[in-house]
Amino acid sequence: MLGPGAEGITREKLVELGLVEDGLVEDGSQLALTIPGNDVERQALGYLHANCGVSCHNELPDAPARDTGLYLRLEANELGSVMMTDAARTGLNKRPAENAKYEGLTNPDPANWYDIRPGDPARSLLVARQQLRGFEGQMPRIATKVADDAGVQAVVRWIQGMTQDAGYPAPAP
Repeated sequence: MLGPGAEGITREKLVELGLVEDGLVEDGSQLALTIPGNDVERQALGYLHANCGVSCHNELPDAPARDTGLYLRLEANELGSVMMTDAARTGLNKRPAENAKYEGLTNPDPANWYDIRPGDPARSLLVARQQLRGFEGQMPRIATKVADDAGVQAVVRWIQGMTQDAGYPAPAP
């Protein structure tokens, strides 16, 4: 949230105030932590990182969604391409974990769902759970009563753009 395009209090201002490190590496160059991909991919990956990956959907031992196997946190060593990110590696064409929640979905049959199905947001459980409210399966699980339409649309646009021509795998059957 402090990367390129940040508004308000920027990373530079926080460095000036002594609240964060300057991000310089040993040779004096700036540490470049840029989200990979085009504008649509960067927006979706940034949204998923900030709203899902930082606190829940990651591999850390105390992460509440660790056992889902769907990791959405952006890691500095995985920013070379979209396909290197946790979201792509752990979500594309993957069936949801056995502990996935389907209550409240229009189609609660687990056979209908993939965590992220390229080109098909309607069969991507990630999107369905973002849109869901009032059930245990809603994402985020706590503290929200209204779906974040801008966030949902960012993820939907990303999934719609997942074509083989764009370097994504074909959707699973």
